[in-house]
Amino acid sequence: MSRDEEEFETLLEKLLEKLVESLRREREAEAIQKITLVKEVKEIIGRKSFEEFIRSNRVAIICFYSPRCPACKRYLPVFNSIAKKFSPRIAFGVLNIKDSRNREIVLDKEVFIIPTTTIYVDGKEVTKKTGYMDEEELTLFIEINTKLTQK
Repeated sequence: MSRDEEEFETLLEKLLEKLVESLRREREAEAIQKITLVKEVKEIIGRKSFEEFIRSNRVAIICFYSPRCPACKRYLPVFNSIAKKFSPRIAFGVLNIKDSRNREIVLDKEVFIIPTTTIYVDGKEVTKKTGYMDEEELTLFIEINTKLTQK
C-alpha cells in the first residue's frame, strides 16, 4: 500500500469515527428531548391510529411536529395546556413527522411546515394552521373553527 493510500485510509477511518460519534450524540439528544404529553393528548402512530382517532372523535385536533424542531418544543406545552381546557369535548393528538410509520400520512396531508395544527370535524379536515401559536391564538383558532368554547 502506498503512503497516499495509507493516509487516505487513516483519514477515512477518522471521518467514520466522527460520524459514528455524531450519530450517537444525536440519538442521545433525541432521547433527552422526548416531549412530555399530558393525559388529554394522544400520541398518534401509523395510518390505522390516525384514521381511528379522527373517526372516533366528533372534533379532533392534531399537531404534526418533530421532537427536534425548536418551534415545536415551544408550542407543545401550549398545545398541552389548551388540551386540558377543551377536553373531553375535543380530542387532541400529536403526530411525529419523523416517525417512519407516519410518513405516508405526512405526505397525504401535505405537511411541509411544522408545527402544523389541523382541525377535523366529523372525520373531515376543516382547516389547518402552520407555525407556533400562543394560548390566546390557539384558543381563538379552535373556537372559530369548531364553534366550541373552553369549559
